Amino acid sequence: MLHSTIADDSRLLARLKAARETVAQLVVKNADYAPLFERIEADIAAEEAKAASRNPVDAARAIIAARRSGAGLVRDLR
Repeated sequence: MLHSTIADDSRLLARLKAARETVAQLVVKNADYAPLFERIEADIAAEEAKAASRNPVDAARAIIAARRSGAGLVRDLR
């Protein structure tokens, strides 16, 4: 099993946020891209929850935020 590093996680989060900006522009032009935007939002929430898992309070907040954003992909972070 591969373990990602904090730097890898940070790069992934930065790439997801950049993709969100690009896809947001697409959604404004064509609502058919909305599901992709929602998926990216969910992935960002999941990555933030993963990063916050080093601190239980931050992890709980991130998990709740991910659930609110419809990120049914959030896995058990313990």
